[in-house]
Amino acid sequence: MAKRILLAGLAAGLVLYVWESVAHLALPLGEAGISVFPNEPAMLTAIRQNVTENGFYFFPNPNPPNSTEEQKKQAMQSMLTGPSGIMVVRPHGDPGMTPARLGLQALFDILSMIVAAVVLSQAAALKRFGPRVALVAMLSAIPTLRTELPQWNWYGFPALYTTAQFALHAVGFILGGLVLAKMIKAAPEWPR
Repeated sequence: MAKRILLAGLAAGLVLYVWESVAHLALPLGEAGISVFPNEPAMLTAIRQNVTENGFYFFPNPNPPNSTEEQKKQAMQSMLTGPSGIMVVRPHGDPGMTPARLGLQALFDILSMIVAAVVLSQAAALKRFGPRVALVAMLSAIPTLRTELPQWNWYGFPALYTTAQFALHAVGFILGGLVLAKMIKAAPEWPR
């Protein structure tokens, strides 16, 4: 059974990977909700002049290091009046879509489908194909509930971006679920 789960997870993970590739490269889902700075050259110059370390930046910092209570209060006021936001900055450039990154993404997709295969293999009550696909599809709600919606809530990620990510997860898990439901049989029911 373990070998079957690994093979099914591998096959479903590759299907998920292909779906994500199509969604990001050929469909508008990959860029949905992402904005471009109106004066990007000036922004890039400001970043080059002021940011020297790779990092995940939250601004304005509501709790500056070694700050007094008054400075913290001013920082909070600045956060309320704006501008505020988050940025992942690599001031010295980024290699982009490398073979290593593509390989890691494929690995992440395969591992997520192996987890889904394990869950599906334990669903003894689900005998028919449709409900088994639906179970895997429901697992797509987990990354949306645990990552996408909190980023929308706390950091102001655009609703369009969040909706597109939900669609990416849902379609990917449905496609992966079709493969898993075909390849994984339910575990026998526990004796009562």
